[in-house]
Amino acid sequence: MERKWKALLVGLIVALLIAPPIAYQYGRNSLAPELQQIKNKNQELKQTLEQELQASEQELKSLKQELAQTQAKIQALEQEIQQAQELKQALEQELQRAQEKIQELEEELKQLKEIERVAIIVDESIESKIQDNLNQYIADIEFLYRNVRITQYAGSWKNQAKLRAFIQDLYYDKTGISGVILVGTLPYAIWEYFPGDIAPLPYYYEDLDGSWEDQNSDGILDYHFEEEQKPEIWVSWIRPYSNNVAQSINEYLQKSHCYYSGNMRYQNKAFVAVDKDWGGLAPEITSALLQIYPETGIVTMNGSLTGISPEQYLEEYIKQYEITDVWSHSDNDQHEFERGDLTASTIKSLKNGSKITMIWGCHAADFYKAPYKGDLLASSYVYNEFGMACIAATRSIGIENHEIIIDSLAQGDTLGKAFLTWISYSYNQSFIETRFPDENTNQFMWGFILIGDPFIKLDKYQPYC
Repeated sequence: MERKWKALLVGLIVALLIAPPIAYQYGRNSLAPELQQIKNKNQELKQTLEQELQASEQELKSLKQELAQTQAKIQALEQEIQQAQELKQALEQELQRAQEKIQELEEELKQLKEIERVAIIVDESIESKIQDNLNQYIADIEFLYRNVRITQYAGSWKNQAKLRAFIQDLYYDKTGISGVILVGTLPYAIWEYFPGDIAPLPYYYEDLDGSWEDQNSDGILDYHFEEEQKPEIWVSWIRPYSNNVAQSINEYLQKSHCYYSGNMRYQNKAFVAVDKDWGGLAPEITSALLQIYPETGIVTMNGSLTGISPEQYLEEYIKQYEITDVWSHSDNDQHEFERGDLTASTIKSLKNGSKITMIWGCHAADFYKAPYKGDLLASSYVYNEFGMACIAATRSIGIENHEIIIDSLAQGDTLGKAFLTWISYSYNQSFIETRFPDENTNQFMWGFILIGDPFIKLDKYQPYC
């Protein structure tokens, strides 16, 4: 039995070994056409795939080219963006510079608006003789006051009306002026303050919009009209003390340069001298000075009982105070103290003196009486070796409200501004009507004048030479 199974198993193995070739040979003849079709289709498919592959490769190539072009465009755009950013940054920087420039211009414009413009008007007959010293004076002032611009004008005006018209043109010009310094023996107006009292009228050049008339046609002004009475500018006068006009003014201008160079020293004090007729008013002016000086810095000479003597006054005056305020009777050429007269020539000859002097007395600055004689009381205080400026009256009248000048100086104003503040108050119509109810305000004038340097300040100079 076992052999039988072994023989069967061997037969099966043989059958399995020879069956595939027989089957293959048998099927070869029956499947050949189909196989050929399959081959053909495969070939077609292969060609199609190759074509599609070529097309895809071509498309890929085109896409690569487009990508390269796009990348180039992107790079170009990035460069443009970078350039645009750089341009933006440059424009922003330029804008910032422009804004800074605008701010600078606005600041300059603001400063220009705040600039104080002053005219120095010179008699052309002496201009060349004093020009060097005038140039130095202008340089000193513009160095010390950076907001001040001084312009010099020279001419030979035939009368006061023509000179006033010239000043009006300067004031109403677009640049404007705040003050005028008159140098030399320039023409001036005279006014009949009351019958027989004829004297210079400084206000004629300070009030530029009022009208002035000579109603009785005697060549002397006697009527003034202004809707709102007030001065437009301050005016300071630098008139000669002697017949040698140029020499006198040169001496003053040289002294002024010495002052602004820091070579003239004054006590930080004030001197108040009040003669007998005004002795009770001494505390009033002393009280005003307390806002500048301590009590120990104010020396008061009260002559209410026995009056003041010239010797007593001079002994104190020569101690070189910043301010001297003297109340006494006077004329154009002297103080008339209760206990004796003190002449202008004596004061002029002094080697010492006050920076600023204010005189309460009649005709102390009346150069109509003494145009060239060299004996004008107010000028003597300006032309001694240490005097720089004086405020006084040209007519027969006292000087009131000195405390207004002191208040302004205490605020740091120049003497010119302080003077303008004072006359603006004094010429106010309501004040005049209250102070002098019986006066015709159209025929009333004070006759106040500022002689000397209007840029003087208390304790103010800057040595730079």
